[in-house]
Amino acid sequence: MKLLIIGVSGFIGNHFLSHLLKKKINIIGTSRKKISHSGNFKNIKLDVTKKKDFIKLEKYKFDYIIYLAAFSSPSKSVKNKNKALSINIGGLRNTIAYYKKFTPKAKFIYVSSSAVYENVRNKIKFKPIKNLPNQITPYGYSKYQSEKFIERQCFSNNYIIIRPFAIIGANKYNDVCSDVIQQFINSGLKKNIKISLGNDKSVRDFVYIDDFTKGLEVLMKKGKHKGIYNFSSGIPTKITQLCVIASKILKKKYLIKKNKKFIRNIDTSYLVGDNQKIIELGCTLKVNLKSAIKKIITNRLNNL
Repeated sequence: MKLLIIGVSGFIGNHFLSHLLKKKINIIGTSRKKISHSGNFKNIKLDVTKKKDFIKLEKYKFDYIIYLAAFSSPSKSVKNKNKALSINIGGLRNTIAYYKKFTPKAKFIYVSSSAVYENVRNKIKFKPIKNLPNQITPYGYSKYQSEKFIERQCFSNNYIIIRPFAIIGANKYNDVCSDVIQQFINSGLKKNIKISLGNDKSVRDFVYIDDFTKGLEVLMKKGKHKGIYNFSSGIPTKITQLCVIASKILKKKYLIKKNKKFIRNIDTSYLVGDNQKIIELGCTLKVNLKSAIKKIITNRLNNL
């Protein structure tokens, strides 16, 4: 089996690579900066926004292509719209052009985002449907338009689309779970602390990175042609619950302080996915939120 990971150096890409290297798979991974990794892996320096860079891949044929490259911050995409669109839409178009011409028999796995649901107002578990209302952020827009591009251009190719919800892990930063945990850790020896939050009534759907990487392999192999899959726990979790769990693990008392600078009109109050389709294919979620937060805290404390 030969596999190509576009965007191997990011949070998901690095974890997925580590997971696959335990198996007998020939892996090529692209990244904007050279990285080194032991095992049956070759890294190719490639910028998805530069079409000429794909010349480096023309001699290869793959069984699977996993597309992970992205400008991945919804909030930062508001001020960096052109960059977000260039990477997320332009980069994907260059990749699809290469894919269709040089290795069209490969199965193409596009890792999208739950941000495609950011303008859905119903507080229900979102089902992985094709047609959705306009997104709020350039990031969400770019992800949804990329899905539509794949549907148009790859109708005769084997592809699937995956929409991950809130993927968390020790080295994942700049998201609400990481921010809450880091506030507890930064408090040091203090037993009574204040935790700054924006919208403390927000509800999210958290998945630990190890569960996602294992599930990504399952979907890579078993996902059905043109299938759209939510990768979610299906469990609605209030942001304040993160504080409850972290406080018990670290034996601290806390008071939530609402901070206006953390409140953004682009934020979606409810993002929870219906995961029935991935469960039917054999994906399992073994790490619950309490265990995930404990793993993250332990890792960060050990690296202080």
